Amino acid sequence: MRYFSLFEGRLVEALLGTRMPRRPVYTAKAVNRMSIKNIVKPFFSKQHWTAGLYFVMQLPLAVFYLVSVITPLLLAVVLFLSPLVDPIVHALYPTQDIDINWYWFPLTTLSSIGLLALSLTLAKYFGQFHGKFAKAMLVAA
Repeated sequence: MRYFSLFEGRLVEALLGTRMPRRPVYTAKAVNRMSIKNIVKPFFSKQHWTAGLYFVMQLPLAVFYLVSVITPLLLAVVLFLSPLVDPIVHALYPTQDIDINWYWFPLTTLSSIGLLALSLTLAKYFGQFHGKFAKAMLVAA
């Protein structure tokens, strides 16, 4: 678990810019590697439990990050392209009831720019939060 958390720390440091430790805390070498003490030691280590909890919480956090950043981004793209795609849709399917006139273009452009800014701001703040969260969970105090 220690090396997984070190690898995750390196990823967080490279992608998010949060300073993480580069090597594990020094542990004394045991003479007998297969002793019961060495096998049971990870079960009582705070660092192993917090790293395990971090990895368990990664999936729900990643789903939340993805949904909350991609939804405004896709909505911005759809709003921006809707007046441009409407004539093509009417040319291919003349019986289609969708009708988006060109006078909506300034409104859809402004709202898509706002949603794009919202999406990028959310990504920035989620990155800052995740860097602090990773540092709190993966770095041994």
